[in-house]
Amino acid sequence: MLVDDDTMDNAYHTLVLRKTGAAREIVAFNNATEALAALRAGQAFDLIFLDLNMPRMDGFEFAQAAAVLPEERRPPIIMVTGSSDEQDRSRAAEFPEIRDYLTKPLTQHGVRETLGRLFAEA
Repeated sequence: MLVDDDTMDNAYHTLVLRKTGAAREIVAFNNATEALAALRAGQAFDLIFLDLNMPRMDGFEFAQAAAVLPEERRPPIIMVTGSSDEQDRSRAAEFPEIRDYLTKPLTQHGVRETLGRLFAEA
């Protein structure tokens, strides 16, 4: 799942994920509210790439709302943001669901490193 209010970022990040072979199917949402509704409805996702700064519901609000869902509906979250602010990075580390914090744009190298760490934990 990709969640970003910028459709160009979603398109580019979809391309990067496909090039890395990281996903068979990619579902992109242009706002966190719709993405959260999909999780609440029981749609299954293996991983969420989540933008931080979005209107209506930001990435932290999404992570907080998703944290109360049943465990099987809470895939790991990779925060993908234009913010290199250390306070944002520190705040993201407070959420157990947020497993990594990447600065935009996604790169094949960054995705591979993140997935390597994520699956090494499993």
